Amino acid sequence: RQISSSWKQTIVFVLCVALSLVTLVSLGGFGESVNNSLLRDARRLQAADIIVESGFEYSESLAAELTAVSQEPGVSRTNLYEFISVVQAPQNEESLLTSVKVVEAGYPFYGEVELASTRPFANTLQPGTAIVEQNLLDRLGINVGDSLRVGQETLEIVDVVTYEPDRPVAVFSFGPRVFVNATDLESTGLIRPGSRVTYKTLLQVSNDTQMEALAARLDAATVERERVETYRTAQSAVQIFFDNFLTFLRLIGIFTLLLAGIGIQSSLTAFLKERENTIAILRTFGATSRFVMTQYLAVAAMLGAIGTGLGFALAMVLQVVFPAVFATFLPPQVELMISPRAIAEALGLGLLVVAAFTFLPLYNLQGLKPSFIFRKESLPFRRGWAYYVTLGLIVTFFLGMVFYYLEDGETSLYFVGGVLALIAVTSLLTAVVLFLLRRLQLKPLAPRQAVRGLFRPRNATAAIIITLAASLSVLFTIFLIQQNLNANFVQAYPPDAPNMFVLDIQPEQRGRFRETLGQEAEFFPIINGRILEINGQPLDREAERAVAREDRGGENLARPFRLTYRENLLETEQLVRGAQMHSNQTDGLPEVSILDELLTRYPFELGDTITFDIQGVPLTAQITSIRREIGAEGLQPRFSFVFREQDLVNAPQSIFTAVRLPENEIPAMQNKLVAAMPNLTVLNVSETINTIAGIVDDVTTIIRFFTLFSIVAGVLIIISSVLATRFARIQESVYFKVLGAKRRFVLQVFTLENVFIGLLAALLALGMSQIGGYLLITQVFELDYTPYLGESVLLMLGTVVLVTAVGLAASTGILQKKPIIFLREQSGNE
Repeated sequence: RQISSSWKQTIVFVLCVALSLVTLVSLGGFGESVNNSLLRDARRLQAADIIVESGFEYSESLAAELTAVSQEPGVSRTNLYEFISVVQAPQNEESLLTSVKVVEAGYPFYGEVELASTRPFANTLQPGTAIVEQNLLDRLGINVGDSLRVGQETLEIVDVVTYEPDRPVAVFSFGPRVFVNATDLESTGLIRPGSRVTYKTLLQVSNDTQMEALAARLDAATVERERVETYRTAQSAVQIFFDNFLTFLRLIGIFTLLLAGIGIQSSLTAFLKERENTIAILRTFGATSRFVMTQYLAVAAMLGAIGTGLGFALAMVLQVVFPAVFATFLPPQVELMISPRAIAEALGLGLLVVAAFTFLPLYNLQGLKPSFIFRKESLPFRRGWAYYVTLGLIVTFFLGMVFYYLEDGETSLYFVGGVLALIAVTSLLTAVVLFLLRRLQLKPLAPRQAVRGLFRPRNATAAIIITLAASLSVLFTIFLIQQNLNANFVQAYPPDAPNMFVLDIQPEQRGRFRETLGQEAEFFPIINGRILEINGQPLDREAERAVAREDRGGENLARPFRLTYRENLLETEQLVRGAQMHSNQTDGLPEVSILDELLTRYPFELGDTITFDIQGVPLTAQITSIRREIGAEGLQPRFSFVFREQDLVNAPQSIFTAVRLPENEIPAMQNKLVAAMPNLTVLNVSETINTIAGIVDDVTTIIRFFTLFSIVAGVLIIISSVLATRFARIQESVYFKVLGAKRRFVLQVFTLENVFIGLLAALLALGMSQIGGYLLITQVFELDYTPYLGESVLLMLGTVVLVTAVGLAASTGILQKKPIIFLREQSGNE
């Protein structure tokens, strides 16, 4: 009877409970489905039992251990080489940047490379042939059976790859895949000193119990940037991305849960408000506080159970929708399943959420005495020990949820601190604004009454503004970040900045490159090296790795560095200490200039010596200057260490340059350069930026999808607030009409009240999002910030329209209440 007589409040309560569960439960079930699929197919996704990977040629120790392991009984080995390269169609001289994968016999050990012809991959990829993605054929305008020039070798395209097990999804890829047989690798001439190649060795172990021991032996022989994984420990690119992204979305889900909890409390308060006379009568007939609490606890439990069931059902519906939402980032073999863990989480979360957020309104009923029947004032809110204990339990529950989903104490504390700070700042600003509004003296009657309506008893004005402002600030900030990233990387690309990068130029090709290009170009030699010693003391590589793990943004001296040589400063550099290097000094040690960023890791001084390992050859250099980067408009490469030409000119190297051409001339120039020098890798920067922009759009679309649940929580709180103040609103409406006001005036007052709420929430959200967006763009991304005031104002107006529409829709029954009926009801009650 209680539920049926207050169906509006009960619907809002049930929806709030469902909303608190739907995001986390759906993400939990969907995440488990994806992880189960990836774990079930772990061997197939890695194509091997043991995977060895490096960005450089294997060190002597690792190469020797690989040879020894490969000779163990029951162990099979195959090597892979992955790199980006421009390929060309001889038929029409068109070229395209691609991801080349050179494979030996035996690949893959697990899973299958599926071809359009359905032929076996091993029998199809023979010497002198290539297998490509359909996208390559479409973009080059060629077909299976045509020729493809890869480096210095011309291969015949024999088939189209449709699925590759160890490349289940390409979040970002430099062009379509090209498979090449390893016997053709040398003739292509694409792997030279300084080339950027990922070296991989796949091992198949017949005895699974032997696998971990063999992997440990290999791992003990590795040096920096060499990695050994088993199929159990290795994570595919999609799994790493998905885990990180899912964690971020779960944080939004926890934030939504917190807001939905406020809605649960607000809607239950509205429900109990209409029951106050009934409860007072029960108390008059001898009902105890315990009896009353038990009755309404049963009502809350019943509604909570319905909301939990609805939330779980909606979560299952969302799981069906998610494959389309995450289509860009998921492998095709994911199978959706009903997760027992998701069911348990739904039941557990439903119980905890309902218990945590319904206790205070129910506890407050103890203050309702029989004499309340004869009073007109509202039931005061009690702030005893139970109130503060409950708040503490809610915060503990919130913390526990974050720690449970993040499994990272430091990140959890940062997130909780950020959310609490956001709510605290929003609450403070809301309190200040409402304080000023309460003292505002408006002359027009309708606005004055609308402002006073914000402070009527039981009106959750503060809760509505805080909830909406907090959730909208997140949504607005995401919008501003996306717009600024798009502007910095796509729309505001400097008009004179290079738009074509050329890599892998060999030293002897510089003259030919200038001649083919038809203009001057600035060359940047790139030499790979690692620090061995500083001032004669061996570098503590373990300590450096520990620093890298603790401070991911900090400098790590154990990592490989890209070295270069030149004697001039770039336009974006200035000397901090020391003097510019000169090649006419031939005596003494080689000279090196360092970036001041390195000083954050080691207190380098002028005159210090650093010993580098340059592809097995030690080189000791003396620091003669320290440089600092100023401005960053150009797209020139950054080098931590710069030598004189005479000190590094004979080292194995490749050369990079960046030039600017008219956009329509880039494809033709790419064809011309690759035809003259097949080893070159030519990047069309504009094309790459557009690809990145597409990925950013996909990611932000998903984030907005989940952030909208927070907005729904705010809408439900608006509705619950209207219902909680229903009696007061009807009373005001009746008094206005009795005093001669027309229905239009009453509608105007209620409309303005909702406009004020929406405007305050939107203004606070806009202010916080502008500050947050500015800090993130300038400090984290280190880019110029644009406030996008026009678009921000449109977002603000949209919020005002939404809040006003929801508030008026919830007030429809109130506006239609006739004064005579209301007065008779009140007379009868009295």
